[in-house]
Amino acid sequence: MDKRAQVTIILVVLAIFIVAGYRYKGYVLDGNYTVLANTVCDASEGHCFVSDCSPGESENCDQTPYKKVTIERKYAPECILNHTCESFYCGDIPTCSITYCSDETLDEGEICNDAKAPDATGVQ
Repeated sequence: MDKRAQVTIILVVLAIFIVAGYRYKGYVLDGNYTVLANTVCDASEGHCFVSDCSPGESENCDQTPYKKVTIERKYAPECILNHTCESFYCGDIPTCSITYCSDETLDEGEICNDAKAPDATGVQ
């Protein structure tokens, strides 16, 4: 292998390490990624999601009403990350949204409870 090929390989490997380090810093150290979490929902706030299951059918059937929170990791409080928030509101947190249940926001295995109707998008 000639000198030019060796230098090219070294530069490519170095570039890979630089990009990997930059991505590691962004995701792990700076928290530049989106967290999707479910948190307890007060039915008087809006339509809440509920798991579509019968408590007697499965031991994993949790009928607790919940809302969906989308937030950047660097702004997320520990209770969101640990799924222990009792009453979470976005407030002034940038890039945070709370999704309430509607026909457009239902995923498989979910139903809406019968509380106050949300707006058309189901997003606060």
